[in-house]
Amino acid sequence: MRKTFWVIVLLFVYIWVVSTGHEQFVLDQSHRLYQTFAAWFDDADVDLQIQRKAAPVIKKRPRRWD
Repeated sequence: MRKTFWVIVLLFVYIWVVSTGHEQFVLDQSHRLYQTFAAWFDDADVDLQIQRKAAPVIKKRPRRWD
């Protein structure tokens, strides 16, 4: 239900933008937002550490034949 609602809202926003002639404004703002994120990621000091869990050790049980 929520996904359908947001799709409809975005569709109406798209129709409004196209019908009022604000396409260039939206494109310019999107470009500025992209540049801001790109600059932020370039300046960020990222410490990425991926931890991998070791495979579990399967112990062999001693077989006793009593």
